[in-house]
Amino acid sequence: ILVFTILLVVITSGSLIYFSYKAAYNDLEKSLAQRLEAIAATGALMIDGDKHEQVWATQDPNSQEFKDIQQVLRKIKKTNDLKEEIYTFKRVGEEVRFVVMSHEGKPFVGDPYLLKKEMLPAGNKGKPSHTEIFEDKQGTWISAYAPIYDSQRHIVGILDVDIRLGEFLEALAMQTRRLLFISGLLLLLGIVVSLVLSR
Repeated sequence: ILVFTILLVVITSGSLIYFSYKAAYNDLEKSLAQRLEAIAATGALMIDGDKHEQVWATQDPNSQEFKDIQQVLRKIKKTNDLKEEIYTFKRVGEEVRFVVMSHEGKPFVGDPYLLKKEMLPAGNKGKPSHTEIFEDKQGTWISAYAPIYDSQRHIVGILDVDIRLGEFLEALAMQTRRLLFISGLLLLLGIVVSLVLSR
């Protein structure tokens, strides 16, 4: 009886940890992605698409149009308390290229970047979209994209907003530790009950 009870508690505890972890992971991912997508969608509406086209045409980071859009990006970043830089892209064939960036360093207008499949709804259909959680050399991320329109309602660019998921992983680790503690209590309780019943 003792062995059976312990085994049952271990299996139950393990299942509880696994399914609770998956549920917490999915809930946190969904809430962060929805927040980021909303930021991208509202932020893109603040960008003048005609000026964006002028920046792309001249590729001059010293132009007033570039500076105007850069100020908008910095406002979006500050208003939403974002830690990461914000970028706009122009699609060129099967890749995208940087147009305006919020950071203080040297601009890289026209530099290529990977066209991700999650960018396609924003770039092709005008629908804001987001990635799932992904990892690269710089860390773990979620990205969101929204279309930039010109005055004729043509899609002329894509706004990219990112969150590095340090806080996400910390919250998930805290949730996992809580589940481990509960499972440990259940295991201890199961052993005590088994000892009592085996007498």
